[in-house]
Amino acid sequence: MLTRPTGRAIVHALQLAAPGSPELRELARRLTAGRLGAVQQRLDEATAAGQLPPVDPAQLNELLAGPVHYRVNTGGEFTHADAERTVDVVLAGIRATASAQG
Repeated sequence: MLTRPTGRAIVHALQLAAPGSPELRELARRLTAGRLGAVQQRLDEATAAGQLPPVDPAQLNELLAGPVHYRVNTGGEFTHADAERTVDVVLAGIRATASAQG
């Protein structure tokens, strides 16, 4: 959705209007819930394969989505290379934190 100007405009408008609108907050919650289900499935698979420690999918989603929204909301572009770097850093942090706690 954030890859096209129309999608970015819709997300920006929703972000501005949602705090005052229970209906828009519910829409955002439903959209996020669907995404979190997919994230949870991938996390479960990675955890079962020993690739990641157990991770809260909501927190992981926030860590990964934050840089995207920041870049797009400030007029920038978020490239595939940016996504790969972000994922690498977040996953390295998760692994390091789990190692330090374990």
